[in-house]
Amino acid sequence: MMDKKSGGIALIGATGSVGRSVVSVCETFGERFVLHSMAARNNAEALVELQERTGCRVLALTGKRRSGEFEKRAAFGTRWLYGDDALVEIVLDREVDLVVVASSGVSAIKPVIEALGAGKRVCIANKESLIAAGKWISGSVKYENQLLPLDSEHNALWQCLGKKCDCDGVAKLVLTASGGPFLNRPADSLAHVTVEEVLKHPVWSMGSKITVDSASMMNKGFEMMEAGVLFGCEPERVSAVIHPESHVHGIVEFFDGTRRMAAFTPDMRIPILCAMAYPDILQWPESPEAPSVEEVSVMTFLEIDATRFPCFYIAREVFKKGGGYPAFLVGADEAAVNLFLQRKIAYREIPALIEKAIEEYSGHEPSCWQEAVEIVKEGGIRVREKTGERASDDEG
Repeated sequence: MMDKKSGGIALIGATGSVGRSVVSVCETFGERFVLHSMAARNNAEALVELQERTGCRVLALTGKRRSGEFEKRAAFGTRWLYGDDALVEIVLDREVDLVVVASSGVSAIKPVIEALGAGKRVCIANKESLIAAGKWISGSVKYENQLLPLDSEHNALWQCLGKKCDCDGVAKLVLTASGGPFLNRPADSLAHVTVEEVLKHPVWSMGSKITVDSASMMNKGFEMMEAGVLFGCEPERVSAVIHPESHVHGIVEFFDGTRRMAAFTPDMRIPILCAMAYPDILQWPESPEAPSVEEVSVMTFLEIDATRFPCFYIAREVFKKGGGYPAFLVGADEAAVNLFLQRKIAYREIPALIEKAIEEYSGHEPSCWQEAVEIVKEGGIRVREKTGERASDDEG
């Protein structure tokens, strides 16, 4: 299967944990995948280091005008692009066939819509863009499986659906969660947890913000909304459970009474390869070790406790409300988590601040994706105002 070489790949969010896993897949399957361009927000040093590994000749920084000393360190002939418009430029390059979105934040909305409109295939692991602007992103899809999920849970659901992004015949989509670092900790002790404790995820290695969201289960609520966009499934048919063993990443229940589960080692390279190689199935030179039959013969599935994980239920209610609420929650959560990481609020204040902000939100429905981005900003402003923090227009 390796004689089929893809066109160029544009990678948005190259320096984050998911982006680095994408680079690893491209290195392993260099005969198939060629990185045309890589983008990051500010980390020019990491971008140049990744270039040394991949030979990629187009580098973009969305948060800076110039990279200074790192331009000199980059390979001769490197083309540098700057600002948010750089993302649109790289995805529309005629040498790019596949766009991989491994970034966080809503700055990916425009390049994703532009790439889909131009007929490029897009593999995405960007929750914020899908939640805030899912209506416009899904409306830009031109053909089946043009937009494919990279996240392990959504990729697992996609596999269970026969590698299709629709819910025909589906009774329920079920996402799984490990339970995070506080699954077995007394709920009344969570008021005193530290930043360091929150950032110790038992399964995945991720950035700080998403690790906090995983501990609080806000991330699982976001993933439910993400599933709604990717698979065209209403809130009533999407749920989540805690699965401490982390073998199964997604479950699909069908109307005929059957279930399908996708089980694999919690290694992001597995769903990344599955999506990027579609419609082919590529064999790893040294396959990541899969869970043994003995391991998966004993599996636990638990209901998500509302007392321990209030953020999950906040997100679930927002999913049901729809309109501008999901976009508002994206901004409100980001602001609250950042305040916690800055040690300005306690862990238990995250859901309290978010709930208060949501109660005061008008809930009006955005008429375009640009308006949805403004609602994201509004959510952040409302949370910061409640703590006396200076309002900022930065999306993060």
